[in-house]
Amino acid sequence: MGKQTVAANADAQAFGIKTSIAGNTVAFKAITNGTTDTNKVIITRKLGAGATFEATYEDKDGKDATLDLELAVKF
Repeated sequence: MGKQTVAANADAQAFGIKTSIAGNTVAFKAITNGTTDTNKVIITRKLGAGATFEATYEDKDGKDATLDLELAVKF
């Protein structure tokens, strides 16, 4: 979600959950910061030989959505 600035007297709320489903770690975060709503889903899967795959989907106000896919390999 990165760093977010909250104006004085602004209403900010956050909710998060993390669980394991079928060998994947799934995390969901929802943040309301004044007038900005941000939802983020992170799915992490450990692969063979120490590799890890991570998919991150982030949606801000239903307009600005991003999908980030990462494969980390240890040597």
